[in-house]
Amino acid sequence: MSNIRSKNAPDPAVRSARIRADRTHLGETSPHKRAHAEAILERYPELGREELAQLLHWYRREASSMDVALLASNEAIREPYRAFRRDHIERFSLKEKVVGALLVAGAASGIAALAGVELAI
Repeated sequence: MSNIRSKNAPDPAVRSARIRADRTHLGETSPHKRAHAEAILERYPELGREELAQLLHWYRREASSMDVALLASNEAIREPYRAFRRDHIERFSLKEKVVGALLVAGAASGIAALAGVELAI
């Protein structure tokens, strides 16, 4: 078997200088979606329910770490972004509080069982 490369076979050491227009940069999910989120954030907290739901969905389910970093570093939306994070991201939801309380109660019960102590719950 010959180790000679075909003339038409691409050389993996040579990278194409051509950049695809739809290619995301450094982990961005979509520059268009991020721009839409920035436009919504500019008006925060004066948002309708649907816009807030769209923004939360994008932020929690679609945005990459790079998207979040680019939002956080955008001077034009600094204050609305901080308010959005304070109001919706950094707070614990009711579900998270219940799960946390159940985990703490389970851990306390497990420790008490190992120590041979009965808890009056």
